[in-house]
Amino acid sequence: MNEALSIKRSIASLVLGSLGVREQKVPLVQAKIVRNQPCVVGVFHHHRDVKVAISQLQDAGIPMGWIVALARDYRRYDLLSGIKVSDRFEEQLLDVAPGDRMFFYKRFQQGKFLVVVEGDENAIRFAGAIMSRRRGHSEVWYL
Repeated sequence: MNEALSIKRSIASLVLGSLGVREQKVPLVQAKIVRNQPCVVGVFHHHRDVKVAISQLQDAGIPMGWIVALARDYRRYDLLSGIKVSDRFEEQLLDVAPGDRMFFYKRFQQGKFLVVVEGDENAIRFAGAIMSRRRGHSEVWYL
């Protein structure tokens, strides 16, 4: 690990620690979102915005196993390794309320990119703030 990345991770660990977020052992790739804990969903208009947001989440110390990206024809896009990327909406958001599910499904069908981050309340607020930085390019919802 290079020194700059090590410093970024240390700073992220301090910031997340001050918010009460503790690192948890999670698999690098999740099969689907399990709705027993809160999540935040970012809807992005372009794959470049998704890549920037995921990179910022990683730099902030959010475990990559907590992130799922949904994109139609995702194989065309080089997002980031270590996260689950799927073109199957149904496999990822099964346990969302029907109204919310339809809302996100319409965005997915319109070609938008969805990024779902699941974790504890503090991590979700932090991830939501990071994804909200791309004003005009993203919309963020807490579930």
